[in-house]
Amino acid sequence: MAAAKRCPHCGENLRTRFGIEWEGDVLVVMPGANMPGDVCTICASHDGIECVVKTYTHTPSWLYLFLLLGCIPGAILAFLVSLSVNVQAKLPIPVCARCRRRWALVPVLYVLGALVCLILFPILFAFVGSLLDRSSGGGTGAVLGFLAWAVGIFVAHRLWVQPVQVSCRSFDGRLIRLQVPDAEALRREW
Repeated sequence: MAAAKRCPHCGENLRTRFGIEWEGDVLVVMPGANMPGDVCTICASHDGIECVVKTYTHTPSWLYLFLLLGCIPGAILAFLVSLSVNVQAKLPIPVCARCRRRWALVPVLYVLGALVCLILFPILFAFVGSLLDRSSGGGTGAVLGFLAWAVGIFVAHRLWVQPVQVSCRSFDGRLIRLQVPDAEALRREW
């Protein structure tokens, strides 16, 4: 990939006519840019393309450290801090009909599954733990169940959610960096 063109006067990066460019496998988009509307951003097909306005919110990774304070207090504190540190941008994303359905359905199933498993895993592991050790097995099992839930959330996100999402890697107020599922195919189609 050729180096980005720079302004001879100020040295600022000159964007393409769409206001988008590639940095490796990451799509860099200026807020308000027009993405090419004839190809699906997720699967690079040309069938039944419609633009879906997506609001991207970038949450700093360090915010999740509040969960170490405990599930409920950490989540409440993380939510309150996120109100001031999250950055949002709206961007029209061209998506085909098949990917639009998956884009809407997969996150809903992911959240529902996560909530059900948040309750089910600790209870199930506590039950098994109490069968193995009546004195402290229930507590140990519940903690292990919560850890299994956390690992399961991470694995499920990588396997089922990430392959059908255009996710925001960073947004600094000027540039949105998007991770697309198949960057190479999308780059070929553009």
